[in-house]
Amino acid sequence: KKIGASRRYYFYDEREKKEEEEKQEKKEKQKEKKQKQQQEEKPMSDEDAAIKKRKEIIKAFRKIQMRKAAEIALKKKYSKRKLRHNNKKRQKNAKRRRKKGEQMEIQDPKNKPPKNGGGSFGWCSCGR
Repeated sequence: KKIGASRRYYFYDEREKKEEEEKQEKKEKQKEKKQKQQQEEKPMSDEDAAIKKRKEIIKAFRKIQMRKAAEIALKKKYSKRKLRHNNKKRQKNAKRRRKKGEQMEIQDPKNKPPKNGGGSFGWCSCGR
């Protein structure tokens, strides 16, 4: 057995203990801050209250969505990287769909491109 190695592990354990203690202290401080904020909060108008409630609902919904994604990932045994990639893709597609929807609303049938023009337009009957 090497003496140096055991000493190193001892120091490592000490450092870990210190880090844990610091984390605990930080958490406690944050809790105290939150409690102070809640005490200081004055009764707000019903409009502000409604906005806050809506924000909370949206936050909860997002969390639920993430949880669903995580459950799917667990079932399919995805890596974190794959999850992130899928999430990005989903967001991009949603953005594209929104954009497409806006375009379709804007376009007037009067200024259609020529029938022999390429591209697949939702309202075009040329079938290209």
